[in-house]
Amino acid sequence: MTVFEAIHDLAHPVPALAGLRAMYCLPAGRSEEGSAATGTVMRPETLRTYARAAGFADVEVLGIEHDMFRFYRLV
Repeated sequence: MTVFEAIHDLAHPVPALAGLRAMYCLPAGRSEEGSAATGTVMRPETLRTYARAAGFADVEVLGIEHDMFRFYRLV
């Protein structure tokens, strides 16, 4: 499963990771009650917290060079 530019925009990232919802944007995510409102500048530790709460063991930051994106592997 691959998720691009989505986790940081979800209102509820933990259940989304558990169910692997994708293709969302922050304005839609912020419209839901209790939104995490993480936003675009999500740090690795934030994703790690969400992923572990969703049942993943850890998050690996992949060594893929890109000017705009950071790539992760959830294990």
